[in-house]
Amino acid sequence: MKIKFKNLGPLKSGEFELKDFTLFCGKNNTGKTYVNYLIYAVLETLKEFKIDFNLNINTLLKEGTQTIDIIKIFDDNFDIVLKEISKNVKENLYIFFNCKKEFFKDLELEIELNKKEKREELFEEEFSRLVTRGLGKITVANVVKEKNDKNITFVYLENKLFEEPIKKIFLEYVNKFIYTLLIRENKNKYMLPTERNGLNIFYNELLKRRSDFVEDINTGMESISEVSSYSKPVKDYLQILTQLDVLNKTDTNDENIMEIAEEMEKEIIKGKYKIDKNKIIYQTENEKELDLYLASSTVKTIFGIIFYLRHLIRKGDYLIIDEPELNLHPENQIKIARLLTRMAKSGIRIIISTHSDYISKELNNLLMLNNKFKGKEEIIERYGYNEQDILSSAKVGAYLFADRVMQKMEITDEGIITRTFDEVIESLNERNDEIYYAIKESGDV
Repeated sequence: MKIKFKNLGPLKSGEFELKDFTLFCGKNNTGKTYVNYLIYAVLETLKEFKIDFNLNINTLLKEGTQTIDIIKIFDDNFDIVLKEISKNVKENLYIFFNCKKEFFKDLELEIELNKKEKREELFEEEFSRLVTRGLGKITVANVVKEKNDKNITFVYLENKLFEEPIKKIFLEYVNKFIYTLLIRENKNKYMLPTERNGLNIFYNELLKRRSDFVEDINTGMESISEVSSYSKPVKDYLQILTQLDVLNKTDTNDENIMEIAEEMEKEIIKGKYKIDKNKIIYQTENEKELDLYLASSTVKTIFGIIFYLRHLIRKGDYLIIDEPELNLHPENQIKIARLLTRMAKSGIRIIISTHSDYISKELNNLLMLNNKFKGKEEIIERYGYNEQDILSSAKVGAYLFADRVMQKMEITDEGIITRTFDEVIESLNERNDEIYYAIKESGDV
């Protein structure tokens, strides 16, 4: 997926493609979070968008079967649908930022999906799916498509015609079903905002204050005005925290993803999390239990990502992390770079914005390991790498935010050319050398 924009907050322009692993770098206040929120809005709109293809299902209701040329619908509607989605995101982006609508009045936005690739995938797909209705899950229709066939066939399985309300619901289903086939971007997205530390600790207090606000609203009190001012990604993260007891009962059931969560527990937080009455408990390696607010800043920060991995994320889903290095020691930043790479190679689409030279440098190491060279196996063994740590440059997109524009960074056999960090480090080293030698020349060293 490619996204092009102009006039997004502090950014005059930008263009990027979402890869298996997408990296955003730049100084503070250069627009990285704006782009993360834009991606969040695009992904939600792609999944939830509704459109009427003006289909006529009277033949289905009358004769019990109807065939639709899905490739013709694709050819007639694909470009139109993408334009409508771009328009919808532009008109509603202010909701995701929780700001005034006028703030994005000059925004220009274009979303691109690989039309040829999507068309080929659609033509080659085969499936047979049942359509049910009611609490009893009564089967009312079957939807069938053969491999390498342009048609899909709807077979109505009930003996009586649809009543008008049910006919409308079924038509909505058909429209949504065809839209999903056309766009094929209906995966979930999850975000870890920079506010996650505070939310992980105080979410129960925030909920109580929200409850108090509802009780006091008739008296004109506004004790929770700050809660309603959160952006949508933050609200969505808070919503997950309110449902921990329920979500904790389901597992990802993906061996590779669960192994990553377990390694993160072992190597970074040195323990595990428990959920007890919607309360987060940290359990140390010696099984001592602590309320989260008593644990280290690292333990507070990492909770969200481990919970996502254990209970929510599936292959193909998007994980957006604002500053994955938050509260992490450099050693753990290096570990998180490896673990993020393993997530990407396990099928999770990773998007991060970072200030961390350690993460950037380790990603470069993983990219360089994709080359063939003498002594590679020895290096992999010496530093504890494995095949799941090795990154292909074709799977990575890297972008620099500077001078109010978003620029693609070059990726070579030596990794990502990250001048934004190199220049700062070189400047710091120059200062260090100058001060040191000035002291030495003065005879005080």
